[in-house]
Amino acid sequence: MYRVLLSLRGISLFSFVGRHVRQWTTPRQRIRELTRRARLCAPVEKIIQDVNRFLRGWAGYFRYGNSARFFTKIQSYALSRLASVYR
Repeated sequence: MYRVLLSLRGISLFSFVGRHVRQWTTPRQRIRELTRRARLCAPVEKIIQDVNRFLRGWAGYFRYGNSARFFTKIQSYALSRLASVYR
């Protein structure tokens, strides 16, 4: 009933009965993607820079509203991913 039209950097564009629908990745999925073990060959500074860029942009977009608890959860998840992958 639907088909994927385009998938780029975590954003998928679907066609569903003539309507286009965007599907965004969750912050946890994006952090997991940025810190996956396949990227171990990249310098740690580059990985941390990419994670920081994503978190700053994401936090800037969602800074309005009651999001402090969710920001804390995402921050702790990012730190635990970086600590577990890059020991």
